[in-house]
Amino acid sequence: MNRRRLLMSAAAAVAGGSGLRVRPAQACVWSAGASVPATADQPRYIDGVFVHSGEAPFELLAFAERSSTGQLRLASASFDDVPAVERVYRVLCSLPSWSPVAVWASTRAIFRNEYAERRQLSFAVRQISVYTVELRVADVETPERAARLIRAVRATADNPAYLFVTLHNSGVTREYMIELMTRS
Repeated sequence: MNRRRLLMSAAAAVAGGSGLRVRPAQACVWSAGASVPATADQPRYIDGVFVHSGEAPFELLAFAERSSTGQLRLASASFDDVPAVERVYRVLCSLPSWSPVAVWASTRAIFRNEYAERRQLSFAVRQISVYTVELRVADVETPERAARLIRAVRATADNPAYLFVTLHNSGVTREYMIELMTRS
């Protein structure tokens, strides 16, 4: 199917049976190989990165960046600003032009030693709007699975475990942080 015919069918799907006329160029916004219908009633999301743990959502203010030597360093906020949760239900990334590229877990030791224990995690991405995506990380959706991951990275009370959500934009990479805790 050629591109024009694909856009025309997308325009028909957006217009539905409402008699609304939509030009093919307005029908879809193409992003990372997926299309999102561009409708006028799309919700506007607040810019930022948010974690939902089953209770209230928290904004992720603290993020780390790699120095020129490759060492991870805290670039924004402090460790006190990192939300601590027992599980991560979803992560909402609502930053224009930023896309998720990785999700991984490690401890605070990663800031001192680049060889600290870490685990690369698989994640699923769902496009919510033109530049808003929702991440699902199955390995931390339940407190039991999160506790298993905390043990795997060898976290202690003095060396807590963190979930890192890696976002990338035009050569800049940020590692947004979520502290993983277990029930006491």
